[in-house]
Amino acid sequence: MKKNVMFGFGLAACVAMTSCGHSDYKKTDTGMTYDIISDGKGEAIKNGSLIKFNYKMLTGDSVLVSTFENMPAYFKVDTSMKKQHSLTDILPMMKVGDSAAFVCYVDTLRKMGAMPPTAKFAAGSTIKGYVKIISIFKDEAAIQADAKAEEAKELNRESAALAIYLKENKITATKTAKGAYVQITDAGTGPQAQNGKLVSVLYHGTNLKGKVFDSTKDTTFGHPNKPYEFVLGTGAAIEGWDECLTYFKQGGKGTLYIPAMMAYKGQQASEIIKPFTNLKFDVEVVGVKDAPAAPATMQPPMH
Repeated sequence: MKKNVMFGFGLAACVAMTSCGHSDYKKTDTGMTYDIISDGKGEAIKNGSLIKFNYKMLTGDSVLVSTFENMPAYFKVDTSMKKQHSLTDILPMMKVGDSAAFVCYVDTLRKMGAMPPTAKFAAGSTIKGYVKIISIFKDEAAIQADAKAEEAKELNRESAALAIYLKENKITATKTAKGAYVQITDAGTGPQAQNGKLVSVLYHGTNLKGKVFDSTKDTTFGHPNKPYEFVLGTGAAIEGWDECLTYFKQGGKGTLYIPAMMAYKGQQASEIIKPFTNLKFDVEVVGVKDAPAAPATMQPPMH
């Protein structure tokens, strides 16, 4: 998955907090209620501002996503994005250091076509939100550098959490250079899995609570005993696979413990893979062979 530090909004912009300590809510043109808490001293957000912020979103008592415990989000403000029934409606009213609490209405989002048809929200429900503006950057290079530093911090936190999980569950595993963990049951005896090799992998993927999100061992996921085949080290799989599978030879079996930043990062990849979810994969490397040669590039005719 390629990194894009300018995270988009839409439904994900409706962020959440149970209370903001104020009751003086205002309304946008679309009926979204909001309350901005400000001391008025920070730099004002303008069109094109590159901002860093934390947010949380929830429905009822269920937290949908929160960056407060993870990596902050980044966004390029576009003041033309008005009447979206989302955070983008109020950003131009805010300054660095400001906080805002707001409420989006599911029925309104559906009428506006701003909610996926598959989204499981009851009619009449709300999505409550809270956002805290951290800083504004002068240019793309500055925001990219800051995001890179925050990604490193987040990866360290996730790797440390995995180490605690392994210790508590009395699991012996090897830490990789980037911070994932590999538990080798059988290293295998065939060719070594290396970058550039075509590998075939049977797998069973869960979160750390054991909830299955994909598996070649479960017919309900549509690929029973059909291995995933890809060229290792090319980004055809998540980064954690590219690094961890190099610990095996053909025939190898084991378990991979992968930090979210080496998997799906802050994306909601499925009902089970929430933003910043560490993952576990039981794997079997059933095949390792040379990748097929790339097609020859056609040369232009000589004149």
